[in-house]
Amino acid sequence: MEELRVEENKIVNSSGKEVILKGININSPCILKYEENHDFLQDIKEIKKIGANAVRIPICPAYWQFDKNYCKEILDPIIKLTKKLNLYCCLDWHAQGNPYKNKTREFRNDLINGFEKYDAKKEIAFDALEKLGKKYGKEEHIIFDVFSMPIDIENGDWIKIAQEFVDKIRKNTKNIVVINGTNWSSDLSWVLENPIKSKNIVYGLSYYPLEKFKDLSLSLKVKERYPIIFSECGYTKDGYFKGIKEDYGMKLKKYITENNISFFAWCYHPKRVPILLNSWNPDDLTEWGKLLREGLLKESCVYITIAEGKLKKEIDIIQSKMRDIIGDVPYFSQWPPHMTLSYGNNLSEEELNLVNKRLDSIASNTKSFPIIFDKEIVFITKNIGNIKFYGIKLKILPNENLNNISKKIINIADNFEAPIKGFFKSEFHLTILTTPDISDEMFEKLKAQSSSWKITSPAIINSFSIVGGGSMYKNYPIMSKEIKRFKLKK
Repeated sequence: MEELRVEENKIVNSSGKEVILKGININSPCILKYEENHDFLQDIKEIKKIGANAVRIPICPAYWQFDKNYCKEILDPIIKLTKKLNLYCCLDWHAQGNPYKNKTREFRNDLINGFEKYDAKKEIAFDALEKLGKKYGKEEHIIFDVFSMPIDIENGDWIKIAQEFVDKIRKNTKNIVVINGTNWSSDLSWVLENPIKSKNIVYGLSYYPLEKFKDLSLSLKVKERYPIIFSECGYTKDGYFKGIKEDYGMKLKKYITENNISFFAWCYHPKRVPILLNSWNPDDLTEWGKLLREGLLKESCVYITIAEGKLKKEIDIIQSKMRDIIGDVPYFSQWPPHMTLSYGNNLSEEELNLVNKRLDSIASNTKSFPIIFDKEIVFITKNIGNIKFYGIKLKILPNENLNNISKKIINIADNFEAPIKGFFKSEFHLTILTTPDISDEMFEKLKAQSSSWKITSPAIINSFSIVGGGSMYKNYPIMSKEIKRFKLKK
């Protein structure tokens, strides 16, 4: 994975490209393992499937002190798995209170094996941060959150102790460090005059539908100078975090999309409010969970579908023959076989309307046109991350009309972050199979059988569509529902 760093008010990768962290908090892994008998590694896998690119791991101070093998038994498997899944991983020292005065929050500060659940003592934090930095500070995908919730602490005191936290962890790592605001991580006003003295600092705040979180004007002023992140966010339909999608949900989305704010949604759990799940069934999402998946994590793409009429029948026959060899592996063909022209990250409503107007203009000024396929079927393999994909495509012979419409569409989409770099090439193909879920042996069988596959029909390009992307599947974006189809002139 590419190492992250801070440049001015942005988080960027090693290529200097801005990265927006779209993450989810899990519950404390020790609580999941020892109190709930639940597999926290499976949670991380499901979070990847939803479409997140990051996960935040709350480290419970009580379990950290009690479990002498905490790193080996809990964190090592998490660091290994997140690296494999290409997920950025934020290690959150989940202490809550006033570390300057060694005063831990009292409300629900349960004793766990004789230790305070949210223990805010600075000496314990110093020890933990130094050990965490030394053990994981060289891992490029790791982010450190040094103190989760500063509560009942003066801004001046917090600035002093937060600087000490950073100095401790900087002994062993140059990775990004998150410093949260005071007053339950709601107040970043102090940053404007007294920023932390270190490179690669991101300022964190919580954003919930509560009075203390309503006014983000000062936080947005901080964002003009430094990167900020919503360390926690979310809502419930009733109870303490009561909010509604049309109000809180849309404000959250607007803040994120209009200001390029990274975030970690709370919480991938059916009880730790605000909950993303009604039950441990990963498809049983709450309203908040659905908003997260549909409105904040998915991608959008533009594609041309050309499998109609007789051509569609011929491709259906080919895909049926494929299934006889490889079975019902996940196909990325829930849409008609297609050419993907471009991707763009979450489009706000205003951005989507703008894109639609521009695509309307392209469609209304472009006539339908034919394309012809090469006789040879193309078999390719490619690696995305550390995952090998197998693809079968029909090569389209050079076509000036297709070049022209492609350039116009990509010119629009270039305004948005593309999730796959180097994806677009000068040659065009009609994709009929893309999957990582077969073996080299199966792929060779498909090649051997391909001599009997016949594509005799030409195709007419008469439309293109903008599609809402689904979750990432093994680092590959899956298309979801069609948002709008644009018909070319006859």
